[in-house]
Amino acid sequence: MCVMCNGATREEVFRDLHAQMVDRGFAIVPVGTRIENKGWAHTIGLIESKDHPELVVAGYPLVRAVGILGELSVAVMAGDRLDIPGDRLVLRCTQIGARPVHETHLQGGLIASWHSYYKSVGRYDLVPQALQIVLPDERHCFEHQTTQPRLDESHRVSFDGLNRQQRRARPADRRRR
Repeated sequence: MCVMCNGATREEVFRDLHAQMVDRGFAIVPVGTRIENKGWAHTIGLIESKDHPELVVAGYPLVRAVGILGELSVAVMAGDRLDIPGDRLVLRCTQIGARPVHETHLQGGLIASWHSYYKSVGRYDLVPQALQIVLPDERHCFEHQTTQPRLDESHRVSFDGLNRQQRRARPADRRRR
């Protein structure tokens, strides 16, 4: 999914992001490989367009993550807010969660494209904020899911392997998935 890995220049990537933002008010950046479904996706532009935190989906298949971010970003552009504590969020008839992303991840590599894009257009006045969209896995509700990393905590997160809860799970539980 990385267009730079497929030969695009940094300037071409930024031009494409800018065109998406002009057209829709936001852009979605998938980070990782579609083949292995490893990585995460995040938005760029919601802070600038709607004064709303950017959105991140991690630990979920990239194609689905991009689709989910697209639906939620369109809703934000229409006036919905996902950052109101206590609100019940529903997507495709399924309750989802939203957690604030910890500052450690915001300043680290999680939204590096956000930082690079706004630096390229000379916008130094925006403060990065993001919400992790937490989706239910096959066996648990979003509150008790075990397949997505917790980005509201400060510890380093690996996006390409088992998370802490999965490593502790019994081997028989992992085989059933």
